[in-house]
Amino acid sequence: MLWQNKKLKEPSRPVASENKTGSLEVGKMYLKKGQSAFKNRKYEEAQSNGELAHTLIADLKVASPAERQAVRQFHKQATIAYAQTLFDRAQQAYRAKETNQAIALCQQSVGMYCKIPGTEKQQAQSLGLEGRIYESIGDSAGAVSAYRKAASLNPGGNYGAIADQVRQASAPPPVQTVQ
Repeated sequence: MLWQNKKLKEPSRPVASENKTGSLEVGKMYLKKGQSAFKNRKYEEAQSNGELAHTLIADLKVASPAERQAVRQFHKQATIAYAQTLFDRAQQAYRAKETNQAIALCQQSVGMYCKIPGTEKQQAQSLGLEGRIYESIGDSAGAVSAYRKAASLNPGGNYGAIADQVRQASAPPPVQTVQ
């Protein structure tokens, strides 16, 4: 009992600053791991580690401006590289007629690109491929939906016109009445 009372009366240490410093060190560790993976072209691993480092460091006040900028830049670089890898794999799956896998990879690619501002054209490109895949399997509604999303992200990319063509081609012929 005496020991507990003595511990309760001791001044407390500032835990918050220790945690922030700990977060900085852990973030730097993930950044190094990510950079190493990136050099070895392991973009999924690089992106994952870069995202962890970004979460830990990007808004941390004890991190220097240079450290915060470095982690933001690496996170962007790794995420774009991984998103491009997913898009490339989607194209390969599409060529191999593995349509379900190709669609999933397109959606993953869009999800990765969405994490980085300014990648609307790349997102639209992935959605455009998704639209082509849906079109190839006869899913006009899926194709039109993907093309419309692509058009909203990249209005100058002609995706709206393609969506209209697909919609018109899949519309039933008008009913003619005899008079």
